Amino acid sequence: MKKISFFLIVALFLLAGCGGSGESETDYITLSGTVSSVSEHELMIDVTEGEILVSGSVIAIFPDAIALEVSEGDVVQIWYDGEMMTSEPPQVNAVSYEILQEGAVGDESTAEPETAEESTTVQVVVEPMAAATATELTPDEAMEWELSTGVAQLLVNTAEVNGNVSISLCLDDMVVEIGEFGRLGSAWLLGLEDGRSFVLLDADYASDDYVTFLFEVTDGEIVEQSRLEDVSLQSATVSAEQFNLRVHVDVLGSYDSYMDYVIDDAGTLQATSDFYEIPVDDSDWRLITVIKAVPVTVNGQETTLPVGTQIRITGTDNQSTAYFRVEDTGKEGSITFVRGDGEEDAYTLYIDGISEYDYFETLPYAG
Repeated sequence: MKKISFFLIVALFLLAGCGGSGESETDYITLSGTVSSVSEHELMIDVTEGEILVSGSVIAIFPDAIALEVSEGDVVQIWYDGEMMTSEPPQVNAVSYEILQEGAVGDESTAEPETAEESTTVQVVVEPMAAATATELTPDEAMEWELSTGVAQLLVNTAEVNGNVSISLCLDDMVVEIGEFGRLGSAWLLGLEDGRSFVLLDADYASDDYVTFLFEVTDGEIVEQSRLEDVSLQSATVSAEQFNLRVHVDVLGSYDSYMDYVIDDAGTLQATSDFYEIPVDDSDWRLITVIKAVPVTVNGQETTLPVGTQIRITGTDNQSTAYFRVEDTGKEGSITFVRGDGEEDAYTLYIDGISEYDYFETLPYAG
């Protein structure tokens, strides 16, 4: 996301004297000519002099947020980034302009050019887009991180407490307690293109019972934005702004699935789809045998899987649908289920009102 700052200077002077980019007008290409038409963010210029284009017409495109105080017939000089887009007429990306002489189309007067005190220069400083970064943090080792108020010390701190690990996040003198776990998984410091900073980490309560946290780091403040149970960074892929995270699901068995997440505008982790992919292996443990004809959907048509059919689960929305593949034919389809809502059957799935255990010989649930 590009951030653009605009400065209006009512006086002709070198751009190097302005705060912001530190660049001078000599860093850009110039052309001058008479304005033949004006729209909201564009000038059509009949060029009379230029470093590259010395005659003809050109369209100068300015950033949306700038107000062009130019009229048809004005003689202007513009500075642009050197790129010329192929079109008829060609287009250039302008960074500033100066009115050399005011006038109207068809005005044959030979008025003297305005003095420097009367001319108007508009400078547009385009701040470079920050590069997105993802840096793995080493527990108990402070890392310097640049915020708008200066450089801060960031630390993921661990301490042993009654056989567990107490985890906290420290920003200079500020400490945020995360909790006590069996162990810390991994932690990442993320710098987004829009300038926001986050810490992404996971922790294991006991045996692979992970929870993943996302904290936003601002000037002097650490804010918890997301806490996702059964989501882990283990065997996951972490990049600057998108993460393929491991998600434990219990749908016709216990599986490690994978889902892409992004950080949204509100600073929270959001799944990019409703399909949790379950990698399929060749183990007999994951092979499910039908012992009662199961109602399913294949190619959009409702049908049943006959007794003896063997399937593997390939994905789920983790809400009401499981996706499968038939072992011997490769045919794919889906099974619709509802979760039990009672205290005794909260972990049982029901297919067409019948318990999942009545449809399959063995379900590969963990524990």
